[in-house]
Amino acid sequence: MNTYMKAPLYVILLMLVGVFLATPATAQDEAAAEDTLSAQDAVKASDEAAQATDEAAQAAEEAAEATDEAAQATDEAAQAAEEAAEATDEAAQATDEAEQATDEAEQTTEDAVQTTEEAFEMTEDAVQTTEEAVEMTEDAAQQTQSSITVEWIINEAPDELPVSLKGRLTEALGDNEYLFEDETGTVQVEIDDDLFSPDQFQTGVEVEIMGEVDKDQDEGVEIEVERVNVV
Repeated sequence: MNTYMKAPLYVILLMLVGVFLATPATAQDEAAAEDTLSAQDAVKASDEAAQATDEAAQAAEEAAEATDEAAQATDEAAQAAEEAAEATDEAAQATDEAEQATDEAEQTTEDAVQTTEEAFEMTEDAVQTTEEAVEMTEDAAQQTQSSITVEWIINEAPDELPVSLKGRLTEALGDNEYLFEDETGTVQVEIDDDLFSPDQFQTGVEVEIMGEVDKDQDEGVEIEVERVNVV
């Protein structure tokens, strides 16, 4: 007969109860162990999440710093653009001023050319006048001494023409001034004391004078005597 069959019934029942009671304790321990593992995993996951959060926060800080740097770079670029625009305006103004200066220089050059042309024309006129004066002087010089008379001197002789005349002193006017006459007319002459002393004067004294014609619009015609010979 089987041994279990020999045991009293209550012993078997106790054994069965012990087995029954032992089984839940093991499952509870396993569940607790699983809970412990789950808790550890949760802590680990929490740590990893915190680390990820810190990394995200650091990345956000770096992104914010990069944004600030980008904003600063944008401001600097805007300032550089304003400075470039200002420099462009100044360059344009300088260009306008240079063009204006060029226009003024061209105008000045044109004025100078016109002035030069006018001066050249005046020079040509002066040369022509000089040539005419020389021609008149030559014409006068061609007159023989016998044809030079008081009448010719008064009416035709140019100013400062050297002349030689023979005639008479008819009147002493004072201050080295005398009246001289020939067959054609009378003219006033100036004779310094060192050339002809007033004591030598006699009305109608015959003289030969050499001097220069002096024609003045207000005072008329006079001969400035440079040499005098009493005939």
